[in-house]
Amino acid sequence: MESWGEIWAVAAHGDQLLAGNSNEIFAGQDDGTFVSVLSRVDVARLVMVSPDLCFAIGANEITALRRTDGQWSEIAPRIPGLGYPSVVMAAKGAAWIELAANRVARVALRDGKLEARVLERFPWEPSWINLGVVGDTVVLAAPGKGRLYFDEKTEALVEAPALARRLDALPHPVARVREDEAGTIWASYEQGLLMVPPLADDAPPEPVTFNVTNERYPLIHLLRGGDVWMSTGQSLYRVDRRRRPSVEPAFRPMLVSVVDGRTNRELRGASLQELTVHLLG
Repeated sequence: MESWGEIWAVAAHGDQLLAGNSNEIFAGQDDGTFVSVLSRVDVARLVMVSPDLCFAIGANEITALRRTDGQWSEIAPRIPGLGYPSVVMAAKGAAWIELAANRVARVALRDGKLEARVLERFPWEPSWINLGVVGDTVVLAAPGKGRLYFDEKTEALVEAPALARRLDALPHPVARVREDEAGTIWASYEQGLLMVPPLADDAPPEPVTFNVTNERYPLIHLLRGGDVWMSTGQSLYRVDRRRRPSVEPAFRPMLVSVVDGRTNRELRGASLQELTVHLLG
């Protein structure tokens, strides 16, 4: 594919692989080669929501491709783009896009036509909105500020109290969340990844931490067979699930120093009786 220029977008689902750039979209073949499936299209991101349906998203236009009888082809009139698609995510039947502060979009195919819905009203000051998906629920999160929930079945914002309780109980404010095929929730936080095993809605979560990166809020990539990867702006990490990771310990404050404000004397190491005398006067 070197002769076809740089590749900006890649999407895979099952045994299907598509790649695209500013001119063309290519489909991977069983023998390792690629064939052109659509030309004269500027693609920044590809989002494959099933082995047979893929959204091609660019800054200036958006289109969709379907695989029929083993061949990919464009199936809908193109619609204008919504801005540069910084991060994209596949939900059940729709593509979601992180666009800007307090601005995300949902792209879906209905009756052979593409529909784009932009969400930009949030109950907090402008912040980057991170996307996640758990079952039929899309999570729109601004770490430390709040979350909203969108139901793919009703195509509306909803309350999700059981999921909200699970996420609220985690030891770090989380950004992007994903649920794998076994029901495990993976949540990215400021410096790594949290794994929450499948539990009943009323059971307390016991998150496991993979804090191996100093880069903020990694992207989560789930593959078949339980393989989990996370990527950042500069690095790619694979979660080694063969090793037994440690459970995130509860935060326990420790007294390291006490200073008498009147005498400026440090009371570190003083007896409890001496501390009581100085604190109570």
